[in-house]
Amino acid sequence: SQVERRALLEISLQELRAVGVTMVLAPMVDLGEKNQVLGTRLCSDDPEVVVAAASDYIQVARAVGIEPVLKHYPGIGSAELDTHEALPAIDPSLEEVAVFSDLLDEFPDLVVMVGHVAIASRDPDLPCSLSSKCIAALTDSYPNVRIMSDALEMGGAKQDKTLSETAQLALEAGNEYLLFGSPVTMEEISVVLEDLTGLLQ
Repeated sequence: SQVERRALLEISLQELRAVGVTMVLAPMVDLGEKNQVLGTRLCSDDPEVVVAAASDYIQVARAVGIEPVLKHYPGIGSAELDTHEALPAIDPSLEEVAVFSDLLDEFPDLVVMVGHVAIASRDPDLPCSLSSKCIAALTDSYPNVRIMSDALEMGGAKQDKTLSETAQLALEAGNEYLLFGSPVTMEEISVVLEDLTGLLQ
């Protein structure tokens, strides 16, 4: 039930807040039930179920002082390639995109993580995370949303570029938060920061 779900969320999120966590990369709102890459992280293929569960998550997280992050815009539940390794080209359904719209109508200032998937019918070689058009499709409708890239060392974003080049493209596309995963060292991040600082001056 919703009451039980919210009670469990409150316990879990309060534990995170107690150890100093202030932002969580959840809820994941990609639609689907069977996807070999996303696996058990998928909630449901029913948009109403996903929106209801995500709404509870967002409300409880914010109540305990944690900022949630919606992911992965524009919806990667149908992607058959692993974005850690390659760039899938998909055409998200209206239902997949509407999950984000429904939640942003309710919470218009959320952080949204943009996935490393290309829109097959528009630009099959450019991930949404590095596409100003793809990001603008969201920010034009929701100007208070904050944009976060998925991890930039992932194959779907980096391909044959350096981390600094990928980070620059992510910034230029409209990402406000740049994410790097655990394979990336602090030394590598220092180089990226140095390179970006040089570009921005």
